[in-house]
Amino acid sequence: MFRFSKNASEDLQTKKSLLNCELLEPRMMLSTVQLFASGSEGGEQMELRIDDVAVQTWTVNQGTFDTYTYETADTINAGQVRVAFTNDQYDPANGIDANLQLDAIEIDGVRYETEDLSVFSTGTWLPADGIVEGFRESETLHTNGYFQFAGADPEPGDGTVLINEILYNPGPDGVVDGDAEFLELYNPGDSAVDLSGMSFVGFDLTFVAGTSLGAGEYAIVAPSNALAQSTWGVTPLAEFTDGGLSGGGELIQLLAADGVTVVDEVNYLDESPWPATPDGNGPSLELRDSALDNSLAASWGASIGGPTPGAINSIVGVEEPAAITDITVNPSEVLPNQAFSISATIEGATTANLVYKVMFGEDQTVAMTNIGGDVWQGTL
Repeated sequence: MFRFSKNASEDLQTKKSLLNCELLEPRMMLSTVQLFASGSEGGEQMELRIDDVAVQTWTVNQGTFDTYTYETADTINAGQVRVAFTNDQYDPANGIDANLQLDAIEIDGVRYETEDLSVFSTGTWLPADGIVEGFRESETLHTNGYFQFAGADPEPGDGTVLINEILYNPGPDGVVDGDAEFLELYNPGDSAVDLSGMSFVGFDLTFVAGTSLGAGEYAIVAPSNALAQSTWGVTPLAEFTDGGLSGGGELIQLLAADGVTVVDEVNYLDESPWPATPDGNGPSLELRDSALDNSLAASWGASIGGPTPGAINSIVGVEEPAAITDITVNPSEVLPNQAFSISATIEGATTANLVYKVMFGEDQTVAMTNIGGDVWQGTL
């Protein structure tokens, strides 16, 4: 709405200007392309190509799958998309081996997994045959090249379902019933997913006809609907008919209705590099972000303040703890009453504590000392 001045000549001039202007409809963004990528070294150049024309280039970060977004006023389908790696570096003498990892792309909320057999790769390396072009179930480009995605968009209503949270050992014993375990599914897409006929490897459950998971919804499956309701206040989408979640870790697969195609899978453990506290100490195992590769231990963490069935994970958006590697005990064989040290590389740490217990006693803490770079040491 325009307000004109009281001056007649100004009014006339303004009206003329308006009449000479072309009235334009607002230009709407029609497509959003998101890439979920990381680099082995950090600094890898990732190029998005639409119809083989480069439209945007990013420098990817090391270690974590971050989201890289491109918006356009054009309608995009998967068959137009290539994602290229353009600055490979390989210098084994100096410990350099640059690779691009692309977990998936999303076009307007529809997810396309890079490991899908229909995705063409120009630079995936296997020990058996070296670097070859072809259709390969891999999310890594080991040398300069590109991924070419499938040409056809999924049928309307198709989407993806992720294993998002696992409570495999509710514990502590005597406080929480062991049958209060659950597995949570999440639909990160913008359309409902039909679960009819889908089943699991790891426990016995097949979804009945008409079962679906809405866009952005969370739902759990559990061995006991009644116990899940009384313990967590959440009614499961379905109930295990037999089996359960192993307290020592196992491969859990969600299979499509054909009983063969793997929709999602997680092979979790109750020990390093997976978080240990979900093993009977109260927390659940939670995915840090739905954009991360949930097959990797680094993508998971222990829940904060207890499990979160049927809701967003408690650790989403929480900064990931520093990576702890190269743990060394010196001497490697410790004699009774002998002092010993434990050292580890902790990336970016400014302080560090060594927490330990004797037998099954209370946790005890010793401050660690930085002995150079990212290496910290504590003595017991």
